[in-house]
Parts: sequence; C-alpha cells; structure tokens
Amino acid sequence: MIPFATGSITGRGARGEGCAIDWDGRWLGVTPRQNLPVKSFRRLDKACNRLGFRTLFDGLRVRSNNFAMAVQEINELLEAMAGYNDLV
Repeated sequence: MIPFATGSITGRGARGEGCAIDWDGRWLGVTPRQNLPVKSFRRLDKACNRLGFRTLFDGLRVRSNNFAMAVQEINELLEAMAGYNDLV
C-alpha cells in the first residue's frame, strides 16, 4: 500500500463505531505489484471496494483518509481480506 497520508488513531467499537474520523483533506492509495494473477487481483479489488477505495486510474485505488486506524492497520486489513500480501 502506498501511504499518501496518515490519520489520527482512535478506538473502534465492536460494531464499527468510531471507525471513521473527520477528514483532514489527505488521501490513501492502494496499488498492487505488477503481474498480479487475475484471481488475486479480483480479491484485492473486492477488498478495496468494501473499504471504500475507488479506482482513480488503472492500478491505483484511492479514498479519503478518514479511517480511525493507522496506515499499517489498513494495510494488514486489506491483506487479510484479499488473501494477498504483496501490496506496494
């Protein structure tokens, strides 16, 4: 994952309460490494969509940085959801 920005870390509730913070104008971006197998790409794409990332252009997905977690935690969550751990 390319961390275009970092945000403040706050606690998260069991049902997702507190998963978002006020947006400070910064962005997060995700791009897979080259030559990603189709099946892995589809899983990554689905995981990104579930977390609110949208395609800016081919190979780059972005979203506002209003997650209430650190960039490393977002990266780990994407890796767990996509079953793919070779993000840039």
